[in-house]
Amino acid sequence: MSRIVTLVCLLASGVALAQTPTPAPAPSPAPSDDRIVRAEVPIVAGNAVSAKKRALADAFRQATEKAFAELLKDGEPLPQPWPPGVIQIKASLASAAQKYIRSYRLIEQDGEGGVLHVMLEIDVDTVSLRRELDRARGPANVATPAPRPVANSVLTAGPAGAVMVAALNAAGLRAIVDPAVSEAQLVGSATKQNAHALFATSTSRPEGIVRGAARVAVTCSIRSRLLLSGPPGGRAVVRAVVIDRNDEAWGFAVEEAGARNACFERAASAAVRAFTATVRAPAVTAPFVTVQLGFEDVGVIPIVLQALKRMGSVTATEPRHIAATTAELRVFTRIAGPALAQMLVREIGGKLVLEPTVSTNEQIGWRVRNVEPSVQEENR
Repeated sequence: MSRIVTLVCLLASGVALAQTPTPAPAPSPAPSDDRIVRAEVPIVAGNAVSAKKRALADAFRQATEKAFAELLKDGEPLPQPWPPGVIQIKASLASAAQKYIRSYRLIEQDGEGGVLHVMLEIDVDTVSLRRELDRARGPANVATPAPRPVANSVLTAGPAGAVMVAALNAAGLRAIVDPAVSEAQLVGSATKQNAHALFATSTSRPEGIVRGAARVAVTCSIRSRLLLSGPPGGRAVVRAVVIDRNDEAWGFAVEEAGARNACFERAASAAVRAFTATVRAPAVTAPFVTVQLGFEDVGVIPIVLQALKRMGSVTATEPRHIAATTAELRVFTRIAGPALAQMLVREIGGKLVLEPTVSTNEQIGWRVRNVEPSVQEENR
């Protein structure tokens, strides 16, 4: 009898266990909102793989820039302008942000409408970023040197120095002839006097008497290199060649010497027109100039970026936003917007057509389009 009772109890307990619902697995933890990043990029020529790489790079940039801003709030206030090392780290986040990414997880991906949308959960390595930032800040409690006055004169030397001085003074700039016999000596003098430096050489060739006009013709050229002084608050050094140009002209006079002088004056005037905007450009208060681009072909962006990279006065370029027809770049430079625009137009040459839309000290903008094939063939 006891065996029957035990068997009945065991069967009853088994039925009860079978009717007990199995607990559902615990849901995975929801991602933290402060680590969620969204990015979108156009899919160019149907290349979804390339678009995903660009979307990930943009998401990494957003995440690291957010962490960078939070770390700046935690530490001591930075001096203005920022130390060069801090500016360099900030600019590097546009192209090398992945080195500060510990891990990431792709949550969503949608490529409809020719635009790739992604949502990621990103874990930024703030320890490494903080270490780099602390190193770039420099030692604490270091006295900031008193800012030097802004350079307001141009020291000029070289075989064509005298004629360039005359043209610069005629344009309203303060130019002084320096006895330096080489560009290196001129740079040394300009550094001591906190001045810009201009080294100019010249060549000329007589072309004979003009038919029917009893006058002599002379062709000439002036090769000039302008080097700007350092910005206020920094070391007073001539940093890099800002303008390097060769201007050719013709001169006519009764005698060869007079024709040569007239030729040099014309060539010098043409050069000075390019120098005036650069030398007179006021010192910028922001460490960068914002460049706004509008275009129909996204392929123009690499051409602009390569041109900026070749400029000696540009320390870094940070793409802020790139869409199907617009782009925004931050160009870290010591010169103002109008001077940067003039240099960029000269650097790009006949590769692109730039139509200006805005020009201020801290912002420049263009409509950019490719050069027509017929124009390219004419330039060959």
